Amino acid sequence: MNKALFLDRDGTIVKEVEGNSPETLGYLLTVEDVELIPRSAEAIAQARKLGFKIIVITNQSAVARGWLTIEELHKINEKMYSLLLEENPDARIDALYYSLSQRWNHWRIFKRTRIKETQYRNDQTGRIGKWNFT
Repeated sequence: MNKALFLDRDGTIVKEVEGNSPETLGYLLTVEDVELIPRSAEAIAQARKLGFKIIVITNQSAVARGWLTIEELHKINEKMYSLLLEENPDARIDALYYSLSQRWNHWRIFKRTRIKETQYRNDQTGRIGKWNFT
């Protein structure tokens, strides 16, 4: 049996941002704003050394709202990956799951170049047992 650590992206691994307007408050919308929370890479590396798979789950409705493209979201995620590895080569993410929907029930899996549909948001009961983590 595998052990897994589920982490939110914004406010847990990367710093939350102020936003350019009241509507975009807290939304990470540019790759230039990606900044790691101090010691997040170290914590991820330590969890991996203890045998945990690292799974990031994040709500990204900014795409559905038209504030961010899917390509920009992927660039932001790639920037997070590279900053983590730069800070600690053992701070690898095994999978990243994100929801684009404002309805909070549509998930995608971002694993570098692989995207797969899922059904749950990270604050919805029953979500983890229905996912296949491979």
